[in-house]
Amino acid sequence: MNRKSHLKCWVLHLVLFFMICLMNMIPQVTASETETNRLIVFTVADAYVVWTDPDLGYDDDNFGDDLTIETVNLPDAKVISYIKFDLRDLPDDLIIRSIKLKLRVKHIRVSSYVTVHYCEDSGWNECEITWNNKPSYSSTAIDGEYVSNIDRYYTWDVTNKVKKFVGKGVVTLVIKTETDDGDVVFYSKEESYLYSPQLIISYVVYNWNVRLLDGDGEALPDVEVEISLVDKTPWRLLWVVENGVIKVSYYHPESMLFRVYLWKIKVLETTLTLTDERQEYTVKCRVYDLIVHVVDEEGKGLSNAKVTLSWPNGTKIFSRLTNNTGFVVFENLPSTNYLIKTSLGGYRDQTLEVTLTSEDQMEIITLQLIPFIETPLGIATISIGVIATIIVLIILRRKMRVSKLGETVGQRSIGMHKYSEIASPPWNRNKRLRTRF
Repeated sequence: MNRKSHLKCWVLHLVLFFMICLMNMIPQVTASETETNRLIVFTVADAYVVWTDPDLGYDDDNFGDDLTIETVNLPDAKVISYIKFDLRDLPDDLIIRSIKLKLRVKHIRVSSYVTVHYCEDSGWNECEITWNNKPSYSSTAIDGEYVSNIDRYYTWDVTNKVKKFVGKGVVTLVIKTETDDGDVVFYSKEESYLYSPQLIISYVVYNWNVRLLDGDGEALPDVEVEISLVDKTPWRLLWVVENGVIKVSYYHPESMLFRVYLWKIKVLETTLTLTDERQEYTVKCRVYDLIVHVVDEEGKGLSNAKVTLSWPNGTKIFSRLTNNTGFVVFENLPSTNYLIKTSLGGYRDQTLEVTLTSEDQMEIITLQLIPFIETPLGIATISIGVIATIIVLIILRRKMRVSKLGETVGQRSIGMHKYSEIASPPWNRNKRLRTRF
């Protein structure tokens, strides 16, 4: 093999090595019908303590900042490791399936049977703990595992001792080996955070899929959902996505109160009980379609009538025009009270109060024709007629007054003429007659 080929092979092996390391670094997730239910808790403190010949002076030495934790069982040397986990931030109502201590082996001098022990005292400090001041621990092992390979993880089942601390406290575990001449080195948190000691907590999560439907069985989107405990203590507030499904995960079976709101109006209040790890509910909400049929007095549908839906206080929600058969449909309305106002040219407006209580509820609105005299055209015609009549009457009255005035003047003239004739002397009357005719 030439130098170039050897270099390629070396690079390939190096890449493969890093890929394997990366795979080991990534927490492995076990798939199942339910969502993976695991929590990984990293150590907050780890240190090993050493006993040897007193002349060597290791009994009072602290190794809390070392890159490893170790366990050694030699005739003239003993090494054990203390590991502390803080579980107070976890939910205290988890249903625990298992808790396992996970350690990654860095070096093995002698393959060993490694055991885990419980330590009741978690008040130690990793920068101060020594063999001489270490807290005591139980001599009874919680679990044991034979360790024989480097660069791999080993786990110990510590469920029974650790689960009572979940969500409540801090727990300390002690690592030691009983194997003669046993000597195993693990990674500490100072070497690598990802390789540091871990607790793998597996727990049960109950998954709810609650599908919300409207009155005609279709998915109900864009509603607000309030989930409470049975004592009505609010637990979660969320919005339903387009397919109308609420996805809820909870740690243990329990009855919960679901309230669903559309436009701030409650359309569902029901108690659902979770009993299985994966459970589905389908519930119908009080959300219905309202059908309005606008007709004339003969029952014929009226097209292009404007139908306005409002709240009882008169606030407009929206308007629709009737189709060619007089129908209009308002979809997905919360069950409550509404005002329906209908208007169409030539007809009297109608306002109807309705309570929507069922799917495809139909309201028939009959519009009455407005008499011609009440229409704008009729009113205008009558007004013009009245005005014309008044004008005619005024003209006639004026004519009558002029006529009467003329007659009065004529009568007065004739009277004066007669008086003149009577008053004139006899010798002058004929002359006047001659003059007139």
